[in-house]
Amino acid sequence: MSDVQTESIAADYTPHPAPGSRARIGLIILATDFAAESEILAMAKTLGDDVALFVNRIPYKNPVTMASLKAMEGHIVAATELIVPPIDLDAVAFACTSGTAAIGPDKITALIQGVRPGAAFASPVTGTVLGLQALGARKIALVTPYPDDVNDMERDYLEENGLEVVRMASFGLTSDTEISEVPMTAIAEAVKNFDAPEADAVFLSCSAFRVIAGIEDMERRIGKPLVTSNQALFWQALRGAGYTDPVAGFGRLLTL
Repeated sequence: MSDVQTESIAADYTPHPAPGSRARIGLIILATDFAAESEILAMAKTLGDDVALFVNRIPYKNPVTMASLKAMEGHIVAATELIVPPIDLDAVAFACTSGTAAIGPDKITALIQGVRPGAAFASPVTGTVLGLQALGARKIALVTPYPDDVNDMERDYLEENGLEVVRMASFGLTSDTEISEVPMTAIAEAVKNFDAPEADAVFLSCSAFRVIAGIEDMERRIGKPLVTSNQALFWQALRGAGYTDPVAGFGRLLTL
């Protein structure tokens, strides 16, 4: 057995600050979601060291049903507590569109701020409502991957918050895995085909869709704003954290 002893390192240095010089955002992702983390991190990466994301996962079981969405409520506090406890967060983002609408954003906000009292709350659906208002859009076409009962719930939520859904279409999928496997070409065709002339914007709902790289091209094709779940979540989280610079490359909303 070696008798080597630990030697003391007497280094003279200035401690490196925690990441996120302008905004620190906690991100709660569903355990089954293949897309949201990579999409949101890709957007944040364009901002360099100004914005830092800290990610945790929350238990979730497919298929997508109202019961499975509401079941996440009991895990929100634990998921929030484990996001880098030693540092303050400027915002906490819950990356589930239909889950936020099903549980209720006020309830989720209270649970998150109970353990991170200084953090602003963001979600895809609340970010979408605020984002569409900022874009001056009231009438929307809604494209989702969900089953009918979840679609109806989300439509009702949007309309209760001042929007008018003039057309709604769905891929009719029931798991995050299936949703993340839909190619962008198919999503772009759905956005184009199920837009409505009277719609001011199209809302593409679900954080499990892989779409951020194609938002600007889809907007050009339809000639109006396209709001997506991960884009709206990131926009609301940035603004809630106090970061107001425009972000280029991911659609009109992030330039506001």
